Amino acid sequence: MSGKKWWVIVLVVAVAALITFRSVALTPQWRSVESSEGQFRVSLPGEPSKSDDPATDALDGSKFVSHRLSSALRKRTIFAVTWWENPAQSEKTPDELFAHFRECDLKVFHGTIARDERLDIQGFPANDLVVFGAKGGFAAENRLIRVGSRIYSLWVIGPSDNVDKADARKFFDSFLLIKQRG
Repeated sequence: MSGKKWWVIVLVVAVAALITFRSVALTPQWRSVESSEGQFRVSLPGEPSKSDDPATDALDGSKFVSHRLSSALRKRTIFAVTWWENPAQSEKTPDELFAHFRECDLKVFHGTIARDERLDIQGFPANDLVVFGAKGGFAAENRLIRVGSRIYSLWVIGPSDNVDKADARKFFDSFLLIKQRG
């Protein structure tokens, strides 16, 4: 093989490898993550960040600790699961609780409801809410699951033209309670 042909082949292989590396780097691998207390497992794109934050209920002012796992996909799309136990919310029926969150989501996102659907997740009451924001053209999908006094809130938030429905389904469908609290 002549010297010119050899360098052309090396160059073509190097460019192909670089393109493959960049496409893999831009598409994070999904990882199954278990909560620190072993209550649930969920799949998130890339390496999720973890946080524990003091929180205040937007409507009744009660204080509690909110735990979060979150990661981003395609720059502007966020996937997150938050969970907490708020004594003020534990006395509410599922209908009252989901109405409370619907009201909060509308206040926070200044948007309109595109979907509001009751579900059953592993035998526990749940609700899917999709809000399209009035400003910025984004969508917020929120799945709430009530397990006894604990609330799980799964979020996919991003520009409405950038949120891949298959990625959102993959995330929501991956949530699995390991130790069920009653």
